[in-house]
Amino acid sequence: MCTYGNTSNFTLYKESEHMKLEPGELINDRYRVGHKISTGMIDIVYTCVDVQSGNKYAIKHIVYNGIDDSIKEEQLKVEAKILRTLFHPNIIKYIASFEENNVFYLVIEYINGKDMKTLFRERPATENRTRNYCEQLLTALEYLHNQNIIHRGIGPVNIMISGRNIKLMGFHCSKMRFASLRKKKGTILYTPGYVAPEQRKGESYFQSDIFSVGVTMYFLLTGRDPCKFPPFSPRNENPTISKDLDRIVQKATRMDPNNRFQTATEMKEAIRESYKSPLLSIGDNIKKLGNSSEFEHDIAISFAGENRKIAKNLARKLQIKGIKVFYDEFYKHDFWGKKLTEYFKNIYGPKTKFVVVLISKHYPIKDWTDFEFSIMRTEAEKRKTEFILPIKLDDTKMLGIHEDIGYLDYRKEGIDDIVDCLLKKLSFSSVDQELDKDDNS
Repeated sequence: MCTYGNTSNFTLYKESEHMKLEPGELINDRYRVGHKISTGMIDIVYTCVDVQSGNKYAIKHIVYNGIDDSIKEEQLKVEAKILRTLFHPNIIKYIASFEENNVFYLVIEYINGKDMKTLFRERPATENRTRNYCEQLLTALEYLHNQNIIHRGIGPVNIMISGRNIKLMGFHCSKMRFASLRKKKGTILYTPGYVAPEQRKGESYFQSDIFSVGVTMYFLLTGRDPCKFPPFSPRNENPTISKDLDRIVQKATRMDPNNRFQTATEMKEAIRESYKSPLLSIGDNIKKLGNSSEFEHDIAISFAGENRKIAKNLARKLQIKGIKVFYDEFYKHDFWGKKLTEYFKNIYGPKTKFVVVLISKHYPIKDWTDFEFSIMRTEAEKRKTEFILPIKLDDTKMLGIHEDIGYLDYRKEGIDDIVDCLLKKLSFSSVDQELDKDDNS
């Protein structure tokens, strides 16, 4: 039996029959109602189409059932007011808000996906997927907290997942750090089971959001809501979960806010550091970042000799992170005495997950780099996903890489950000493979 948060009693309100939008109904002479997406304890959400632009959005109004209707409407207006000021890739986008026939409506971005609760209830996420989603969540929190906004309602039901990306929503509980919010008896101001202890006393801090992220991380790793009192330990549910992630969850969910991670950045850095453990220790129960048995190399680096210093620095930093990187100086012993044309056909082809190409004015004019690049293009045509990862060292245009292909600019990103992007690329690639396996099972 759950003893923390009464999550078993967290039921959805039934909307009243007299306040129900019908498919095809036109709201505000602009938004054509589609099908109902969900009914929550605060609001009902539908799809809609903007008849002026043709864009698809989501539109919602509160659940009118006589239970704190005025408070719920106030909360929806708070959500609209806050969302109107925000613009972040991991936060749901505000489109419009208005009143019609004494009903307040909020129009937001439509997400073609599912909420985290639906996706992972009783079906735990892998550790790498947990890291990825929580890093994105904490990035959104960095943005919010820098604007003195406390979300106060973070939990799996308020996180939408579409492909590799998460979107934080559910801002009806949110408030400015030093603002007051009128509360009345019976008003629900948080997500049961995910609320920090101090919020039950009417207090909230940035660390209250950290607590909720910790509980969300617990849910991802176990597929369950917590049923004991904090701090929470996912290893109590599943001893194969890495100790590093268990420590992160426990620290984030400590009772005293002063003993938790003090900022979203601090918690995000701890998660990034935890990548090292599964990389450097092979275990049957740990999903590793990259290092797929399908490939001998996670990354191969192709570069002109004039750019060797950059290539070497990149290779060393990746190697320290535990990535299996092909850099020619690391493998002199291996290709010594072998026929290089045959050897490199495998390295820059089927034996490697991604090839990083350092593009500079020297790269297109070298015979050997031209040979490597021809191998890559042939391999890229065989694969359904990205394979060639270009990094620009200058403004040279590379014949064979289409202008709309995404790239990183070494002059702007710097070596550490590039390494970080490569780690995420490898992790996301592993997540996609795991998703495919799950879907086919």
